Amino acid sequence: MFNKKMKKKHILIIIFFFISFFVVKNIVIIQLNNQNQIFLNLKAKINPNFNEFIKKNFFKNYYLNKELSSKKNEIIELRNEIKELHSKNSGKLFYQNEINSSINNKFYLKKFYIPNPIEIYNNFNIKWNYIDKFNEKIILVLSSGKIFYFDKSNFSKINLDIKSLKSNLEKFVKINHQDSHADTVKDLLIADDKIYVSFVREVYPNCFTNSVVVSDMNLIDLKFKYFFNNNECVVDERTNNKEIEANQNYGQLNQSGGRLIKVKNEIIFTIGNYRSWPIAQKLNSIFGKILRINIQDGSYNILSMGHRNPQGLTFLDKENLIISSEHGPMGGDEINKIDITNVTKIQNFGYPIASYGNHYDGKIREIAPLNKSHKDFGFIEPIYFFNEGGIGPSEIISDENNILILSTLTAKKLIFFKFDDGLKNIENYDSIKIGERVRDIIKIDDDNFLMSLENVPSLGLLTKF
Repeated sequence: MFNKKMKKKHILIIIFFFISFFVVKNIVIIQLNNQNQIFLNLKAKINPNFNEFIKKNFFKNYYLNKELSSKKNEIIELRNEIKELHSKNSGKLFYQNEINSSINNKFYLKKFYIPNPIEIYNNFNIKWNYIDKFNEKIILVLSSGKIFYFDKSNFSKINLDIKSLKSNLEKFVKINHQDSHADTVKDLLIADDKIYVSFVREVYPNCFTNSVVVSDMNLIDLKFKYFFNNNECVVDERTNNKEIEANQNYGQLNQSGGRLIKVKNEIIFTIGNYRSWPIAQKLNSIFGKILRINIQDGSYNILSMGHRNPQGLTFLDKENLIISSEHGPMGGDEINKIDITNVTKIQNFGYPIASYGNHYDGKIREIAPLNKSHKDFGFIEPIYFFNEGGIGPSEIISDENNILILSTLTAKKLIFFKFDDGLKNIENYDSIKIGERVRDIIKIDDDNFLMSLENVPSLGLLTKF
């Protein structure tokens, strides 16, 4: 009986102790939060080592939450500073310097702020934008669907004087899936007084495809309508499970291609394979393909297949060839030559059966073997490939004197190639470090090139000396 009473007494003491501890702890926290002077004076007199011991062992959650809240406020303040910086400085020149290429050719680089993408997208990570020329204007389309323009003559000034261009593009481009980079613009093309914009479209919930809209080009009000709209779609498995293993077969929306060029009476349009490996070798699918779309009636044919993520296109009129730059897996980024005159045979570049890259985890997969020869398996070899990783090819354009210029994302530079007639031989002979991801590049004239830069983000004018 005595033992039972003692046990009961001990239990009550323990309960009382814990209740008292939590009451005192909460009182201390409340007083600290309220900045009570008595508690602050007492805290100041406590030995720092003992104070640290108490914080770590008795008030750990309180101080962790306080530190987390402080870090969040710092991030918000920094983002607000960037918003304010862009809002005040949109179009302003903020960098100019001489730069040398790897073989000491001299260039001059200017950088101008573009309208603040964080404010427009409400997303710090989606910053890409695309550019093209329209008469004496430069047209700028942000991934959100916002469109701007300015005079080319403003490059000689300290402010581009960027103006907003009214359009209905945002009815088509809707950034509802910020974590998966869906519903964003993928390219801009202006040709024959028409403006074409490609973007990733959600066909059904969580199932995506590439589409193209078109409008008559003007500087007053753009009225877009569908030019190419196919309902075949790939499911983005990451949207529901962001922890999915990154080397598995699933829909990856930023591996979507989307580049546009005009060749004669056709629009050439690249569509990536969304990291859905087998689909690039299926003739009944638009994914992992380059399409030729008739401008008059919108009908299309497959020009080439076996592509992973072709993000650069240029047409060489003299050679009657299309050049495509393409992201490989780890290593294996490619430049491919496509014969535009061959209207009957679909040219196959082999992915994912053949590639000079490797899976990021180093595994061999039967569904995507990435054999180290294209020709041995009946596919077309690239005219150039990078053994090393860290390139990330984006746009590719042609210059006079048989020169190709490749812009890059990961390498943050421009790479120059010489080629002979028919592109039987191609040589990587020079490069320029830009220091930012270069999403897009256009030729202004023989001496000037305009780049879409992502890290700030900004527009970069590169001038030959």
